[in-house]
Amino acid sequence: MINSLTLQDRLIIATAIPAITDEFRSMSDVGWYGGAYLVTSCTFILLYGKVYTLFSIKRSYMSAIFLFLIGSALCGAARNSHSFIFGRAVAGLGSAGISSGTQVLIVLTVPPQSLPIYLGFMGAVYGLASVMGPLVGGALTTTASWRWCFWLNLPIGAAAIAAIWFLVDDPINPKATKLNTKEKILQLDLWGNMAFIPGIISLILGLQMGGTRYSWNSPVIITLLTMSYVLFIVFTLIQVLRSDTATVAPRIFKQRSIFFGFLASFFGGASQMLFIYYLPIWFQGVQNMNALDSGKRTLPLVAALVAANILSGITTNKIGHYLFPMLIGVICMSIGAGLITTLELHTRTVDWMTHQLLYGWGLGCMSPAPVLAARAALPRADVSIGLALMRFAQNLGGVIFLPVAGTILTNELATGLAAVRPDLDAAALLQSIGVTTITKLPREEKEVILAVYNSSLRSVFYVGLVVTCLTAIGPIGMEWINVKDTERREQLKQGDNEEEKQHLTSEHEDTGDSTDEEDEEDEQIG
Repeated sequence: MINSLTLQDRLIIATAIPAITDEFRSMSDVGWYGGAYLVTSCTFILLYGKVYTLFSIKRSYMSAIFLFLIGSALCGAARNSHSFIFGRAVAGLGSAGISSGTQVLIVLTVPPQSLPIYLGFMGAVYGLASVMGPLVGGALTTTASWRWCFWLNLPIGAAAIAAIWFLVDDPINPKATKLNTKEKILQLDLWGNMAFIPGIISLILGLQMGGTRYSWNSPVIITLLTMSYVLFIVFTLIQVLRSDTATVAPRIFKQRSIFFGFLASFFGGASQMLFIYYLPIWFQGVQNMNALDSGKRTLPLVAALVAANILSGITTNKIGHYLFPMLIGVICMSIGAGLITTLELHTRTVDWMTHQLLYGWGLGCMSPAPVLAARAALPRADVSIGLALMRFAQNLGGVIFLPVAGTILTNELATGLAAVRPDLDAAALLQSIGVTTITKLPREEKEVILAVYNSSLRSVFYVGLVVTCLTAIGPIGMEWINVKDTERREQLKQGDNEEEKQHLTSEHEDTGDSTDEEDEEDEQIG
C-alpha cells in the first residue's frame, strides 16, 4: 500500500503543477517540483540498501515512511515555492527507503517458492497506482485544493506505520545483532557515499538541465557531467578497496544473475518510463485529447501490465523458473514497442490498443524477474543490497533516457518545422506547441505541424524500441535458477545449522560429564 503511495505521489504532481504555479507565481521553478523528488529518491536507494543490512529492517522501513510523511506535510503546508521544493526533496528521501524496503520486507519474510505470487500482486498494485496518481491529483485539485494531494498521504501513511508495527515481524538480520552502533556506522561506507551521492546528483542535474535551461556544450553542463564521471570512478575504487564492507561489495555486482539483472532493470526501467511518459503526450498532441482522456487511453497498457504481473507470478510459482516468463515478456515488449513506433495521425483505435496490450503484457512478465534473481542468487545477508541495485537501476534508466528523449523530440521538431514551414519561427513555436496551440491553427497548417509532431514522437518511440530490445540482455545472461531449489537449500542449511548446534551442545555436555568424574576422582584421592 505505502509503496504504491510513493509512485502515486510522484505522478500526482503532474496534474497539480498548474494550480501550484498559479498560487506561487513560480513558473521558473516547475522543473524542480518533480526534479527535487527524483534526485533524492534515486540518489539514496543504495545507501538504504546498506542500512537494511546493518540495522533493524522493520524500524528502518518505518523511519523511511515517517520521512516521506514529513515531506508530504511540508509540501501541503508550503507558503512559497522554495519550501515546497524542500518538502519534495524530503519526501523523495523517504521514498528511496520505502521503494527498496518494501521489496526487502516481502522477499525476506515470504518463502522463496511463494515469492513470485506476492511480487506479482505487488506489481499489479504498482500498475494501478500509475493510473490512479494523475486521476486522483486532477480530482483533488479541481474539487478541493492541490494541497490535499499531499495531505492525503498523512492518514494513509500513519495507518501503514501502525499496521507494520503491530502486524509485521522484523526479519532476522544477523549484522543488526552482532555489531554495536559505532561498528554499524563505520560499515555504512561513508566515504563511498560521499563520492556516490554528489556524483548521482551531478548526473541528474546535468541531464535535467542540458538542452533545456542550458545548451549541452555549456560550461555548466560539461562541469556537472565531468564531475559525475570522476566521482563514479572514485566510488568504484572505494568499493574495490573496501570489498565486503563497501556499499556494493564487488562480489555481489560480479555475480552473473545480479549483473545481467541490473542491466535488464536499467533498460527495462528506461523503456517503461519512455512509453508511459510519451504515449499520453502523443494522445494529447496528435489526437487532440485532454489530459484525462489521454490517461484513459493508456488503460490497455496498465490493464495488461496488471494481469501479466499476477499470471507470471502464478506461473513462476508453478514451474519454479522466473526466466521463462521474463523471456516471453521481453519478446512481447519488443513487438509491442515496435508496433508503437508505427503510430500515425489517423491510427485506428483497435491498433493503438493492441500495441499497448502487447507491450504492457511483456512488461508485466519481465519486471519481477530481476527481483527474484536477487533473492535466488544471493545469500540472505546480501539480498538487501541486491534488491537496492535492481531498484536503483530501474530508476536510473528513466533518469538518463527521459532527458535524452526530450532532447531528441525538441531537435526533431525544430528540424521538421524548419523543413516544412521555413517562414515560421520554429524556436518561438516550440515554446508554446501543444494541444491548445495546434487546435487554434488553420486546418492546412495544423495538418502539417501535426505530421511533424507525430514524426518527432516516433523518433522518441524508436529510442524506446532500442532500450526495450536491449532488455533481452537479462534473460540471455542470467542463470536459470529454480526458486523451489532456493527454498530447499535454505531449509537444508537451517537443518545443518541445527544439527551442528545439537552436536556442539552434546560435546559440551560430554566434556562437562568427564570433568565432573575427574573432580570426583580428585576428591577421592584427596
